[in-house]
Amino acid sequence: MNQLSAVQLGKVVEMIQTRCPQALNEEDEVDIEIEVDAIDRATLLALNAYAESCISGEPASKKKK
Repeated sequence: MNQLSAVQLGKVVEMIQTRCPQALNEEDEVDIEIEVDAIDRATLLALNAYAESCISGEPASKKKK
């Protein structure tokens, strides 16, 4: 995650908010705390695929495993 841009991190937060809102703790308008233990497996896999695609520059749907 530390290799992602601010825009890409915003997308990560949006994904968590949509898929697993109980994992977000918005303390104020600037700070957001993410409870990693509250994120379900499917969301973690989707977040990992997104991050890998951002880092490699290749869309997640086209990556081979």
